[in-house]
Amino acid sequence: MMDLRQLRYFMAVFEERHITRAAERLSMQQPPLSTQIKALETSLGVRLFHRVPRGVEPTPAAISLYDDACRIVDLMRDAVEKTRKIDRGTAGHLVVGVTGSTLTHPLAKQAIGRFRQERPEVTISIRGDGSVELQAGLAARMIDVAFVQRMRKTDASLRFEELVEEAMIAVVPETLAEAYGIAGDTITLSALSRLPLILYRRSTEPVLYNEIQSAFANAALPFDVVQEAPNLTGAIDLVSTGLGVSIVPRSVRGSRMPGVRYVRIEGGMGPVSTVVLGTRRLEPSELVKAFRATVLRVQDAYRASDPSGG
Repeated sequence: MMDLRQLRYFMAVFEERHITRAAERLSMQQPPLSTQIKALETSLGVRLFHRVPRGVEPTPAAISLYDDACRIVDLMRDAVEKTRKIDRGTAGHLVVGVTGSTLTHPLAKQAIGRFRQERPEVTISIRGDGSVELQAGLAARMIDVAFVQRMRKTDASLRFEELVEEAMIAVVPETLAEAYGIAGDTITLSALSRLPLILYRRSTEPVLYNEIQSAFANAALPFDVVQEAPNLTGAIDLVSTGLGVSIVPRSVRGSRMPGVRYVRIEGGMGPVSTVVLGTRRLEPSELVKAFRATVLRVQDAYRASDPSGG
């Protein structure tokens, strides 16, 4: 069976058409090179070169082997370079988990975009799911990093770093704002409790759902969801049809969906949406470490440009 070293010897002889010149190119003596070529011919069971007065001429079998050898050597060179890049974190595949609410946050979008620019040879896959499911995916190494909502119970093997905390705001149908008694850009939680409430399913955004429910309970207000949407974007779509109102993270207003108005909630709703970055505590991947570093740099810039936190 031939090895990579023999292939390089063969390629040198093929290209030089002369054993002595090939040996000089390879910085070796001519007899050992001749021995290696003979061993390769014996291993393959074919004649590779014919001796001629001015050197050697390749046989048809050698011409075919040379084409394959070039591809093999190029492949090996690429494999070595790729392996080194992955070790340095400049190439590879990164799976990023997001929830419906964190995907819309500008910090997450900016971080992913920045990382694509910084490391164009990295392939990034986005996987959407709920915060609980993404935590499980992190622990099981099915995803590499995740932008999720802050959770009370977390896996001890994981690390969650707070990125940004922001207030929740109300989304109301543009055409019914006056009918709902919303004259300006604010509404009280008490007033919201008297309007038909549309929320995303608890299974898709359990953390946000529970935070909103707790806010109503803490204010001793009724919490009556008249319609559930499959996700956060779906809830806003339903609001635009006039079916009711919803409550979403403040950053969602940047999506500027038609037919709705975003209004601030007065009276102690508080910052209930907290985006965190989830990674594994014992993470050997330089790629993941590099992504985390990019996220933290974007976080610093985001906080400087938006000191209100969202």
